[in-house]
Amino acid sequence: MGIEKFHKYSEENKRATEITQNVINEQVGHNITVSSVEFTDSFIKRAGAYYSDKKQIRLSIHYLDEYSWDEVTDTIKHEVAHAAAHQIHNHVGHGKPFKLWASKLDAPRHCKKIKSTDRYAYRCPTCGTEWRRKKQTDLNERYCSQCAAKYGYNDQTM
Repeated sequence: MGIEKFHKYSEENKRATEITQNVINEQVGHNITVSSVEFTDSFIKRAGAYYSDKKQIRLSIHYLDEYSWDEVTDTIKHEVAHAAAHQIHNHVGHGKPFKLWASKLDAPRHCKKIKSTDRYAYRCPTCGTEWRRKKQTDLNERYCSQCAAKYGYNDQTM
């Protein structure tokens, strides 16, 4: 992250770091390390990530913009569960050690969708249902899942 982005999100980074340390100190009860917690604007599909090689947590500023600090706190708990699974059990991923820590921390398994970064809108030609996507499709018409199932369209396409 460049220095301008670090300063741009410095208050958010500070608050997220405090929340992370509170979760570790009060709920994990083991000596795990998170080297840094910082927001980024490059995450448009994910709420956060734990990087095991750097012991770093990165969070989506778009997620914070769309949801509350309560949702971001849940994301932090999720990423701390990854950190605990990695540092205590030498495990990376969503396997049993992660599930154990996620349960202890009352962390969600999945985050809410970040809708504000969806750029493209599609409309079902049959019923008019609209849905949004982050990436553009090369198909001119797509059917919603209900119409695709009802009328037998393969893979939601004409």
